[in-house]
Amino acid sequence: MNGRNYFSMLARYHRWAYGRLYERVNEIDDAKYFEDRNLFFRSIHGSLNHLLLVDRLWLARLRGEKTGKVDLGEELETDRQRLERSVFEQCDALIDFTDALDETRIDAGISYVSSKGESFTMPLAPLMAHIVNHGTHHRGQVSTALTQLGIEAPVMDIPYFLIEQR
Repeated sequence: MNGRNYFSMLARYHRWAYGRLYERVNEIDDAKYFEDRNLFFRSIHGSLNHLLLVDRLWLARLRGEKTGKVDLGEELETDRQRLERSVFEQCDALIDFTDALDETRIDAGISYVSSKGESFTMPLAPLMAHIVNHGTHHRGQVSTALTQLGIEAPVMDIPYFLIEQR
């Protein structure tokens, strides 16, 4: 599998995993959804909002857009349905980005400014993998919160995604 196909697969997995998670998240009422669950970004809503913010931030960086300092806890969407739509729109944008990549671009570096205002140059490929890895990290936190609420955590492992893609 070449690099473009690999990252395209990861982007599609990222969207699929959000879909699996949202199937369970949508089983809970607003009170539980917005309640402080002692997650890093406090609530399920806060965690999903953070994921949207960071997915947008990294895609902008990969595209070479200026981002600068960012508050990683900023609430982009107050409404849970709008947040869900925005998460999937962002996933589609990442899929479009990865589908358009060529191997030269994958092997190139990018320069960006971190959320703290620090400048870095890093290879594009591991940063694309980071987007999915970061999503996995926080989706896991949301899964734990759901389990604590008595909701069965979704299966979001890549092998299950691959099985469904056959």
